[in-house]
Amino acid sequence: MTQQELGQKLGGISQQQIGRWETGKANPKKETIEKIAKALDVDPYSLYSFDMASEELEKVISQKEEKEAILLDTYRKLNDTGKSRLIDYGEDLTKIPEYQGKDK
Repeated sequence: MTQQELGQKLGGISQQQIGRWETGKANPKKETIEKIAKALDVDPYSLYSFDMASEELEKVISQKEEKEAILLDTYRKLNDTGKSRLIDYGEDLTKIPEYQGKDK
């Protein structure tokens, strides 16, 4: 696919802009990367530069750490009975497919 064809698929992005992305002089936004990946039928993460991939990974880790901190804070606010119930609820949730995650 040519730069011009890709630009048309992306809604009129110029060939020059796509050239800047290819040479590393500029980086597309995350949303644009997803559109490019769809147009090229590839995984979006295969298009990320190392710096961009590192930045995305840091965001994911930060969000996960925030959620874990909230859970730990909630646990610490409970008495022993409440802590036991929270653990039981958590174990029950892990048995329901709707709540099972890919990252274990």
